Amino acid sequence: MNKKLLYIGLVVAAISGGSSVADEKKQTRGEERLAKIEEKYQPTGKIRHCVSLRSLRDSRIIDEQTIFFHGRGKRAYMNRLPHRCPRLAVEERFSYQTTTGQLCRAEIITVIDSMGSAWSSCSLGKFEEWEKKPKAEKDEQN
Repeated sequence: MNKKLLYIGLVVAAISGGSSVADEKKQTRGEERLAKIEEKYQPTGKIRHCVSLRSLRDSRIIDEQTIFFHGRGKRAYMNRLPHRCPRLAVEERFSYQTTTGQLCRAEIITVIDSMGSAWSSCSLGKFEEWEKKPKAEKDEQN
């Protein structure tokens, strides 16, 4: 009986040890994605509750709680969800429905896998406005 408990304990320890390594890799990937964005963009300090869909080009998933929306022109928006959105960083795609032509704080997004199945639904946070860095500033960093 004691040998079975010890074996189960070792299996659980091995599994949980592996997941912390996986979590570390996810975090590193998110940090790398954020660093690439920070090379080209900088925060303006302005916060918006809604952003017009026409002003958005595409989005980049940073991690399970952060989405970067590329805007048209020099603007972009960082959205930090109020809570983790399970599988968002893994699947890297989401859907939403809106009738207002805007994407707003508290709007619900749904994580979608490669087969089109829905996973989790999460609400968006506020939109932090970012802008492209001036050309000279980008060159100085390189």
